[in-house]
Amino acid sequence: MRNKFVLFIVFLALVSSGCSKQVDDNSSAGVVSEASSIGQKMEAVKVAAAKTSKEAIALADKLKTVNEKKDYLIAQTESFYKSEEFEQVVEVAQYVLGNLDKDSNVAKHLIEKAKNKLKEQAQDKVNEVKNSLGDFGN
Repeated sequence: MRNKFVLFIVFLALVSSGCSKQVDDNSSAGVVSEASSIGQKMEAVKVAAAKTSKEAIALADKLKTVNEKKDYLIAQTESFYKSEEFEQVVEVAQYVLGNLDKDSNVAKHLIEKAKNKLKEQAQDKVNEVKNSLGDFGN
């Protein structure tokens, strides 16, 4: 059911973005806006949602064109980000930059956002440990 919901959201983003190539990094409409045609976007949406970065990359490899692969992986990266799976975000976005589009602003932005969230999570853990150690002596 989650996969169908994710695909529906991606479909809505595709329809709302139309053929525009403008990227708005602050909205989910930028997920697949770098594709060259609506047909390619629609092909990318037909692939099932992945549970891991490795699965996403394997599913993307089954798509025909580089743009379809990139669009699918960017959509998956957005999905991972929304699910707070930040390590998956970094892995997939780095794959996009290294293998499909070295200039993808969306992938670069997602990596930056995910790394910031990972730093926040790490700092929260450090603070938890400090607090628990501080309470230990009392």
